[in-house]
Amino acid sequence: MFNSKIYFPNLNGLRFIAALSVIIYHVYGLETLNGHLGVILFFVLSGFLITTLLLEEKEVTENINIKFFWIRRCLRIWPLYFFIVFITFIAIYTGFAGGTLSQYKGSFWYYLVFIPNVAFIINAGLPYASVLWSVGSEEQFYLVWPFLVKYSGKYFWMTLIIVLVGFTIAPILLDYYNFHHYQSKNEVIGFISHLMMRMAFNCMATGALTAYIWRKRPDLFKYIFSKIFQIGLVIVTLVLWIKNYHKAGSDEVFAILFALVIANAALNPGNIIRLENRVFKHLGKISYGLYVYHLIVLAIVTYIAVEITGGPLNQHLLFVVGTLATIGVSTLSYNYFEKFFLKIKDLRFTVIKSGSL
Repeated sequence: MFNSKIYFPNLNGLRFIAALSVIIYHVYGLETLNGHLGVILFFVLSGFLITTLLLEEKEVTENINIKFFWIRRCLRIWPLYFFIVFITFIAIYTGFAGGTLSQYKGSFWYYLVFIPNVAFIINAGLPYASVLWSVGSEEQFYLVWPFLVKYSGKYFWMTLIIVLVGFTIAPILLDYYNFHHYQSKNEVIGFISHLMMRMAFNCMATGALTAYIWRKRPDLFKYIFSKIFQIGLVIVTLVLWIKNYHKAGSDEVFAILFALVIANAALNPGNIIRLENRVFKHLGKISYGLYVYHLIVLAIVTYIAVEITGGPLNQHLLFVVGTLATIGVSTLSYNYFEKFFLKIKDLRFTVIKSGSL
């Protein structure tokens, strides 16, 4: 007998940490914290949760309604995504963002057809909407993933391994070939390599593999549930993140570390990560807004400071004021904008309810 609702503790807190790391990165810069790794954490969380829900739906109903899955994802992602694109349009039109509409008119198409990661790669991103590249990667993942879960059958684990290894190794091999044969000047090879890294299907597949193993071989998790392992895991993850460990394939290294953190936080009764409280639940619930609103909010805060004081805020004050303002904006957005679409999603198109998405 399976429950009709799935809820994993602590994951909202991890979502907030991921969003906060991106804000820190955009305020203080790479020398303080690599916010890209917060996006990798988002990817792994997404792969874990989405795959859990799809596997549960397949188990309970003996089917996966792919159309309903796509509608659910659209209702969760599209309203805020296109609202940010609209805000960016207004910011450019009014001159707030700098530049002109004619300068950016080619860039808008990448966002309208959901390939903002391509715009990011070719430096055609929109101001304030550049963070949407990762949303595009997730949407591309959602486009194919329900088919793989539904039709892979007993070979699903092999599909996961192929995606994980393929999207990790292929960019490394392509870059190696490009460097040794074209002195890294072959733009097609470079583009394909960069696109595969930005699509990050390997990171999402890492989260998916974690979900699959938990359902099929939960006994294997006993090896990572000890407190000693957890302490070592947290220390290694934080040290590598703070030191900005970066080598070929390092995104997948962090994806594996994050998957182990997620497994302990969500599935281990004896976990050492305690983020299950009202504050973190709320901040995690609005984390999508925190992620997509923070650039425009930081720009507005800076503009107001310059108008009032004649100069920008120092970094620390900008971080505090900007983060609090982003939390406020994201809360309003969630309660008075996003919830309208979420209610439609839950009432009409949800098969397995989740308190984690």
